[in-house]
Amino acid sequence: MKEALRKINLKGIALIAILAIGASLTSAYGSELNIFITDKLKTGALVYIITIYICIAVFAKSIFVNGKDTLAFSNFSESIFSAATYSLAATTSLTLLSGVYFQRTQGEIYYKNFDGLDLSAIFIVSSYLLLYSLLITSKMLGDVIFMAGASSVKT
Repeated sequence: MKEALRKINLKGIALIAILAIGASLTSAYGSELNIFITDKLKTGALVYIITIYICIAVFAKSIFVNGKDTLAFSNFSESIFSAATYSLAATTSLTLLSGVYFQRTQGEIYYKNFDGLDLSAIFIVSSYLLLYSLLITSKMLGDVIFMAGASSVKT
């Protein structure tokens, strides 16, 4: 019995539960979710939140890894370029996705002469870039938060 319990993937079960809850809430409160998403995208606050999040993650990881050497030109420029690259990829992707969202749901024309296939391609590529940027920077932040006790910062 203990062997059977060891083989159970708790992370997988948690993921399935979260996805099921999310799908249930989306189907139950779809119109409220649509209003919420529309409001957050139109205000533009999400772009600033993502940019701040990415910059904090990149600079925290740089300081954690490099310690005193963070201000050395090569480390400092790498941090600046990483923060800029991930921020630009994420915010540009979010802007493209919001255009697709508004064109599909609100009937506003953001992409003239683009049909379903073109909008789908924009959606897929932009979603990938946004998720990639957020996942990489979340991993950076996770390394700082969860590995802080395992290794020390160079001083």
